[in-house]
Amino acid sequence: MATLLMIHGMWGPGPHWAAFTQAFEAAGHEVIAPVLRHHDVDPAAAPDPALGGTSLLDYADDLEAEIADLPEKPIIIGHSMGGLLAQILAARGLARAAIFLTPAPPSGWPAVLILFVPSVLRVFFWTILTKALFVFRPHRPSFKTARFAYLHRLEADDQEREYAAQVHESGRVVFEIAFWFLDLKHAARVRAREVTCPILTLAAGRDRTVPASGVRATARRYAAAGGDYAELPENGHWIQGEPNWRETVQRCLDWIEARGV
Repeated sequence: MATLLMIHGMWGPGPHWAAFTQAFEAAGHEVIAPVLRHHDVDPAAAPDPALGGTSLLDYADDLEAEIADLPEKPIIIGHSMGGLLAQILAARGLARAAIFLTPAPPSGWPAVLILFVPSVLRVFFWTILTKALFVFRPHRPSFKTARFAYLHRLEADDQEREYAAQVHESGRVVFEIAFWFLDLKHAARVRAREVTCPILTLAAGRDRTVPASGVRATARRYAAAGGDYAELPENGHWIQGEPNWRETVQRCLDWIEARGV
């Protein structure tokens, strides 16, 4: 059995990993699900002003420090922005293996590919990136936007429950992912040749936030090193909380066993 380090995405944690954690632990794995910097707050409270300027690299450095305290390298599982962080950590040589669930793209071609997808424009450009000084501010989408972007495969009651538990996210992180070509620190850059551990990338066929086309482009970066790719045709972006989440967990468990990690 292995240690699994699970990294939540934007606006987490809330109940982000609750079901996955129980399922992986039932399969005999040890699960660690850290809360990213400035995210361990009451969702109804005002966000920490420092969150707005927090970088992907801050998150990655915090996670690296957590991994340093583990007795062995973990299998890193990241969702959405957490999937990008998982790529960054894998490139640092910190992963025994890694699973990217509908991952945000690293800088370069994968990010370009999704930049002008209408649903992505609606989620980010029309609701966040058009706001003055967004790069310095915490942000949280409206319920209407969240329901369109990533909760649309959930029942109405579940949509409200998931949204109520979500917190604000860093404006700087959105800038680093969307405007990577202007980021002098290259926070979203991942050198694919430095990712040498086993990789599984999962895309969702009905994902409006990170469309499958972009996830496929991300997966191709790691194909030369033997990375695996699969697509869940009926899923949206919130695959860890959608009705068929057990199938997603089982895919991960089967892959871990097949890869011998």
